[in-house]
Amino acid sequence: MLTPLEDRVLTAQSLAAGLAATIIVRNLIRKGEEAQIGVIDRSLPHDVRAAAMKDSREVNDTLALIASVQALSGICA
Repeated sequence: MLTPLEDRVLTAQSLAAGLAATIIVRNLIRKGEEAQIGVIDRSLPHDVRAAAMKDSREVNDTLALIASVQALSGICA
């Protein structure tokens, strides 16, 4: 059994972890949006577009992994 203080500490830690996860997801989304611009822009050199495609795929894979972990925890969008 937890004391009220221990319960509050766990709640605060959970909130902090949730906020950190939100910032990470937001940054991944921003990175993915920037990568998509590079993928679509045909005026860019091929190697730049290829790097943008790689970044885009990495972001998508990471977001899919985060969604899978959250689903296992019972968190669904």
